[in-house]
Amino acid sequence: MRSILASTIIVVSVGLFSTGLAHESSSLAREGTLDAAPQASAKTTADPVYSDEQSTRGQALSDKLCSSCHGDKLAGDVGPPLQGPDFLSGWKSKPVADLSEKIQTTMPQDAAGSLNPQQVVDLMAYLFKLNGFPAGSSELAPGAGLAQITIASK
Repeated sequence: MRSILASTIIVVSVGLFSTGLAHESSSLAREGTLDAAPQASAKTTADPVYSDEQSTRGQALSDKLCSSCHGDKLAGDVGPPLQGPDFLSGWKSKPVADLSEKIQTTMPQDAAGSLNPQQVVDLMAYLFKLNGFPAGSSELAPGAGLAQITIASK
């Protein structure tokens, strides 16, 4: 009888101890003091984050709305260049969401805020193409996911 009682106490103690460890581990993970499971790696514009079809739509918008200030192929004119080293040095390592917000709230200059979110991402797809970033099969989508993509340097 004593051995059964002792075995029961050991099993209960081990169960409480392991439950306490599991609780402590999850508390530490929430507090950031214990490494959590690895997250999926963040994307950059060096990854294929837009499609060719999307950049074609962006080019059509650019030709209509942007080239009068930013020049042919957005190489710069009255407005700054949106391709090449000057553009990339100003935007590298920043989230695509920042560029989206800049375009959405300030462009085109004579009608700031008039672009809808889809037009903004289409224009960004064209910018990424002009800056030599690869196209893929998926379109760049407007919304919260833009904050997870960083503008790469060349």
